[in-house]
Amino acid sequence: MTFLNLVVSNSFLAGYSMKGFYLLVILGISSFLKPVCMFGTYMGWLYEATHAMVFLKLIDATYMGRHEKNLKYEEETWRML
Repeated sequence: MTFLNLVVSNSFLAGYSMKGFYLLVILGISSFLKPVCMFGTYMGWLYEATHAMVFLKLIDATYMGRHEKNLKYEEETWRML
């Protein structure tokens, strides 16, 4: 517990406590990573929503696996879907 009450360094961050320093680091990293993660997630959703042929092929493969009574293949394609 003593570690969290130490003063950080001799730089401009010297006035901050350890809790303040880590809060500053977490907020800085999160403000940088949030747009990056949101953009990647949005682009993934956009690709999957506009290129639905992949999902249709997986549904077709699952149906064919069930029709051929190939349970292992059906299970694999169902999990991919």
